[in-house]
Amino acid sequence: MATTSFVYHAFGLRGYKHESTEYVGGALYHHVRRKRYERRCRHCSGKGVELKLLRPFERCFQAPSVGLRQQFVVLHGYRQHCTRCGCQGREPVPFAPGQARYTQSFAIFVLQLCQWMTVQAIAAMTGVSWAVIKGIHKGALQRRQRRRRLRDVRYIAVDEFAIRRGHQYMTVVLDLEVNQVLHVQEGKDAEALRTFLLRLRRARAPLQAVAMDLSAAYRKA
Repeated sequence: MATTSFVYHAFGLRGYKHESTEYVGGALYHHVRRKRYERRCRHCSGKGVELKLLRPFERCFQAPSVGLRQQFVVLHGYRQHCTRCGCQGREPVPFAPGQARYTQSFAIFVLQLCQWMTVQAIAAMTGVSWAVIKGIHKGALQRRQRRRRLRDVRYIAVDEFAIRRGHQYMTVVLDLEVNQVLHVQEGKDAEALRTFLLRLRRARAPLQAVAMDLSAAYRKA
């Protein structure tokens, strides 16, 4: 039987109380509620004693699977009225990224699987759509790209790949020293590469070599 300790360690739900677990349609649903002293105002971070609970609501979030068995976190939340700042709104959900319908722990689980499995295989295993898995992976790559310091880049590779039928392509730039994607943009012309080269120039990157095919557009850029 799941406990408050379980939802904390398995899903990273800090400050929530586990109320019950039900088995529906082959999946596990863990019902949780925010502890009163852990509640905060979305706008001014007012504490639980300064909040009045209004209308209740429920939201369901995908959580990491147990084998092939899906798990979900069902949040029993409230609209809150803050007596400090006067604002009203639904309680914030710190364990889910943005407006996503999955937990942060599920996103981490998917990214770990991406190291060994295809997107389609992960979607089939977790029971979510291909687009959800792809979105999680894409977001992680974008965050990783922003963290890379371009002033350290010395060797890059440039290539294009097809994204759908009808001769539609994307340009990709790879850092050959750390095997990391630095830039992806739709198209395979000079414009698809020029914006990244301008970023390298502004960063004063000590670029020494570029590996690419004989594309006239890329040479022009």
